[in-house]
Formats: sequence, C-alpha cells, structure tokens
Amino acid sequence: MDKRSYVGMTVDVKPHFGFVPAVISNEDSTNQSAVILTCRRLAIAI
Repeated sequence: MDKRSYVGMTVDVKPHFGFVPAVISNEDSTNQSAVILTCRRLAIAI
C-alpha cells in the first residue's frame, strides 16, 4: 500500500457532497512541501 500525505476538503455544495483531495504528495519534495505548508497555514498539526 502506498502511503502519501495529502490535503483535502469536504464539499457540501448542492447537489454535490464528499471529500475532494487538493494536494497529494509524491516522491517530489515540492509536493511534500506544499502539503506541509498548507497544513501549517491552516494550523493543522501533522
């Protein structure tokens, strides 16, 4: 199983509801940094 960090959000705009990933990291450090920076900006502990 591939484990990668991600940032997402729930959407509740009728008629749509669900979870939408916004950033998914891969081996590239740029994507991993984007996830970390997004979490820090939103004050989410990781």
